Amino acid sequence: MKNFAGKTAVVTGAASGIGLALAEKLARENMRVVLADVEEERLELAVEGLRKYQLRVSGVVADVLVEESIQNLLVRAKAE
Repeated sequence: MKNFAGKTAVVTGAASGIGLALAEKLARENMRVVLADVEEERLELAVEGLRKYQLRVSGVVADVLVEESIQNLLVRAKAE
């Protein structure tokens, strides 16, 4: 993997499964990672779990089928 330190990644479906595993891998590569998912409670647990390892992550509740939700996700990711 190339050096992605200091970059920001947005991972959808990040509350569990492959999305969560990808978010963790990217965070361990010193990236800032914005986790996005429709399941708010699972998303919060995922973010808390990754922060226990001092990884730079944040969570945004987002539904990729709703344009307004995607726009909010974009704004939050840019703020990172």
